[in-house]
Amino acid sequence: MEGHLAGFGGEFEREGDVTPEEARERAVLLLSRMVGAMAPARAVRHVEPELSDQIVRTCPAHALD
Repeated sequence: MEGHLAGFGGEFEREGDVTPEEARERAVLLLSRMVGAMAPARAVRHVEPELSDQIVRTCPAHALD
């Protein structure tokens, strides 16, 4: 987990004018959103596959909003 946070944080630092602390906070938020989206997608996968697909498509597309 720490490696992913460091990688995402490094990208945020390179992209814009943010402190290392702000970059880490953004990395934590991004990773949490991405992982959090998987729970409902998996929960409905067998009963509502279209909804599962929509969750999997939509969440990464808006993860940085």
